[in-house]
This record gives sequence, C-alpha cells and structure tokens, in this order.
Amino acid sequence: MRAQVSSVGNRVTLKVCGRLTEGWVSELENCWRSTRIEHPSAKILVDLQHVTFIDDKGSSLLERMHRDGATFAAAGLLTRAIIDKIIRNEA
Repeated sequence: MRAQVSSVGNRVTLKVCGRLTEGWVSELENCWRSTRIEHPSAKILVDLQHVTFIDDKGSSLLERMHRDGATFAAAGLLTRAIIDKIIRNEA
C-alpha cells in the first residue's frame, strides 16, 4: 500500500494504491491524521482508484474517514461496492 498527499487550494487528495489490509491500515490512518492536522479546513478526497483489495480493517478505517468528512473516488467493483455500503450506512 502506498499513499500520496497532494493539495491545490482548499482541496487535498490522498491517493491510495495497492492493498488496504490489516498490515497497512495504521499507515493510512497516520497519513489521514497528519493530513487533517496540516490542512484543518480542507476538503479531503480519498482516491481509491488504484486500490486492489480492502479487508475488514481497511473498510472500518474508511468508515471512520467518511464520518470525519472524507469523500471518495473509487474504481473497480469491489472498491465501489465497499464505498457505496459506507455511504448508505451513513445516510
């Protein structure tokens, strides 16, 4: 898993690549927290278009991120299904 942060104005993109699984969830969570501290008023987009797999711990982290205001860009059936479920459960 790899995460890259880029910002333009008041928008920050957190691009995630690879497998979001137990061993990497804490890495993404640390990146998320740092991004929120460094850009407290920014709108954060979590780009999951290059994620190949998300396990239960990864899904739980994405749920917390969504509750904290993150929006998502997703591709692939599995990733889109997970994000759709997260959004539906929050509605």
